[in-house]
Amino acid sequence: MRQTLPAGLALLLAGLFMVGLSIPGHGALSQAAPGPEATAAAYAPGVVLVGLRGDLLPAPARTTSPDMAVFQRLPLFLGTSVAPTDLLLPSQGPETPLILRAAVPPGQEQAAIARLNRESAVLFAERDGIVHAAALDAPEEPEPLAPNDPMFRTYQWGMQRIGAPRAWAVGLGASVQVAIVDSGIDAAHPDLRGRVLRGKNYVTAGAEPVDDSGHGTHVAG
Repeated sequence: MRQTLPAGLALLLAGLFMVGLSIPGHGALSQAAPGPEATAAAYAPGVVLVGLRGDLLPAPARTTSPDMAVFQRLPLFLGTSVAPTDLLLPSQGPETPLILRAAVPPGQEQAAIARLNRESAVLFAERDGIVHAAALDAPEEPEPLAPNDPMFRTYQWGMQRIGAPRAWAVGLGASVQVAIVDSGIDAAHPDLRGRVLRGKNYVTAGAEPVDDSGHGTHVAG
């Protein structure tokens, strides 16, 4: 069965794919009031993202295929190159849009967006924003602060794994209280004596949270 596009959508898509060929003579496009242009670093030049209503597309155009071959099989695109446009996100059904990335002459992006957004078949038309990771001016990292405990490197591998010596170089956190949920704690340990608040045994009601395996004391540092 031969499938055809709705007349309005066919004209819209034809205009979308031909926009790069005849911009200067296109009255509607040249007369559209351009919006404010962003800096070149903020948006990809010559690119417009277009979302088309899925309910106006025939079933083949709602394909999950990552390429544009489906459009070349539609009557509108027979013998027509669709190279300037990419299919970014196929429609999964009539309720979801089909998203295209269209090529337009650099500097004409806002005019194309204004024209496309007037079409009922277009859910949105917008610039292709470029996002960069934020570059922070971090201060020079101080040398890691290693404890003078001779057993630190042998037994406290966990502290080294999480980069604790680098954190200690910034601050020791003497005012920070930390809750350790583990096998208990040896409050009489030389490294912990006088630094441990009274805890609670959630396994044996009424019993002291004494460490019976050593793991909780190890985790506490």
